[in-house]
Amino acid sequence: MKRLGYDKDFAAAVEAIASTGGIIPPPLMGMAAFMMSEFLGIPYLKVMGYALIPCLLFYTGIYAGVHFYTLKNNLSAVPENEIPKLIDVLKPKKIFPLLMPTSVLLYLIAIGRPLMYAGF
Repeated sequence: MKRLGYDKDFAAAVEAIASTGGIIPPPLMGMAAFMMSEFLGIPYLKVMGYALIPCLLFYTGIYAGVHFYTLKNNLSAVPENEIPKLIDVLKPKKIFPLLMPTSVLLYLIAIGRPLMYAGF
């Protein structure tokens, strides 16, 4: 972001808030979601559904903030040749390590295993 002309403080703030938001999206919503499910006695999948709208709003807010900052300061976009092709990003070798733990967690929850067991 700094290379494209963004202020270093703004770039650091965007990185920090986007990274912090990584705990919000379903299905891996952090320990608080497991605790809510256990304490409230509702299925974890239902908690995930309730978290979807706030998650979308959170990332929409970040996107809007960066977008309007870019327009206000007349900054350029990332050059096309620096954006990786989707086919390269979705190669099984790269995506499998990300999808495997998530798939196992969701499977264990879906078949009714206790959340402590599934999370472990």
